[in-house]
Amino acid sequence: MKEIVMRMEDDFVAVITALEQATSKLQVISIMDIAEQVETPIALIKSAIITLKNEKVLRRKYDFAWIKLALEYIDTDFYFDSAESFRKFLIGLFGEDEVPSESTISKKMSTASGELFAWRFSDCLDEHERQRRNNIVKRFHVLMRGRK
Repeated sequence: MKEIVMRMEDDFVAVITALEQATSKLQVISIMDIAEQVETPIALIKSAIITLKNEKVLRRKYDFAWIKLALEYIDTDFYFDSAESFRKFLIGLFGEDEVPSESTISKKMSTASGELFAWRFSDCLDEHERQRRNNIVKRFHVLMRGRK
């Protein structure tokens, strides 16, 4: 079963509720006015990543790996179950040319160890680069918290 979040004009809501009544394969879980709507976790993640990209915090394709890894630690009520699902999400935002491969995301994630915001990286001895990577995660966390 899938859960779909949709936005529609008020007059179309009646069509969806009629469809729900006509079949047992559809269940409307919630209807709310946009003014009452709270941003979904996926919308928060999307907005935060776009902000990081626009701020040029994400300088290298593999920097997305730190976001994927952070999502495993930061309480967002949402996570991507694999590097591939995260990659597909990113492709939807930025296009395939701007996104690292699944193996790059997985390999970079595996280089990190330690605690959130103070990770060490087995592929990096440069203290400035280590700090830059941790700063990406700190900024992502601030963006996520600022929108809740």
